Amino acid sequence: GRRGNHRRRPVNPLVPAHPRLTARERGWLALLFGVGVALAGGAAAWVAQMDDERAKLHLEMQAHAQAASVRHAAAGCEEALLHLAELSGRRGELTRVEFHEVARAMHRRHPELRALQWAPVVSAADRARVEAQVSAELGRTFQFTQPDATGRMVRAAERAVHWPLLYIEPLAGSEMALGFDVTVGQARAAHGHALKLGDTVLSQAFRLVEETGPELSYILLVPVFRGGGVPADAAGRAAKLLGFV
Repeated sequence: GRRGNHRRRPVNPLVPAHPRLTARERGWLALLFGVGVALAGGAAAWVAQMDDERAKLHLEMQAHAQAASVRHAAAGCEEALLHLAELSGRRGELTRVEFHEVARAMHRRHPELRALQWAPVVSAADRARVEAQVSAELGRTFQFTQPDATGRMVRAAERAVHWPLLYIEPLAGSEMALGFDVTVGQARAAHGHALKLGDTVLSQAFRLVEETGPELSYILLVPVFRGGGVPADAAGRAAKLLGFV
C-alpha cells in the first residue's frame, strides 16, 4: 500500500552512483590535502624569499655603485681641499672674505662640491668673542647652534670645545647650517677620525641639518693644523688643531 505522498527521486542509469568513502580513505584524502596546502605555502614563501634576496642584492649593488662614484668624486676634490687646509694652517685662519674668494675659485673647478666649509676649534672661553665677531661681520645676531629633539636649530649647549661652521661657500641653501656645532652632529665621528689620523676622511652618508628632504650627503674632511703640515703624533695634532675644511 502507499505510505504517504513521498516520491522517490528517479535514478539516472547513465550516472554511476558515488560509493561512500571509508574512514581510512577520508583520512588519506585529508592528509593529501594538507600536504598540498603545505607545499603551496612553502613554494609561496620560497618565492617571496627569493624576491627579497633579489631586492636586497639590487639595493647593495646600487649602494656599491653610489659609494664608488662618491669616492671617485672625492679623489678629484681631495687635492684642492688639502691645498685649502695647508693655506689655512700657514695663515693661521683665513678671513671670511679670503675664504670665500678661495672657495669660489675651487667651486668653479670642482662643481661636484655642494659647498666648502670652515669649522674652527673654539674654546668655551672664546665662544662669546667669536659669536660677537661673526654677528658684526654678518650684520645680524649669530650664535653656535645644534638641533633639539624636534630638529629645530637652537642655541648650542655650553661645552669645553666647539667646532662651529663659521664659513660656508656658497651659503645659499645652507643658511640653517651656519653656526652649527659639528661636535654634536652626525659627522662628529668622521671629524674625530680625521684628527686621529691627521688625514683626509670621507664621512658616511647622512642627512645634513639644512636638508629638508630624504637626500643623503657625504662630507670630505681635512684637518687644519697651526703652521701647516701634519704633526707626527696624536698629542701634537690635538694641540695644533685649528679646525676642519
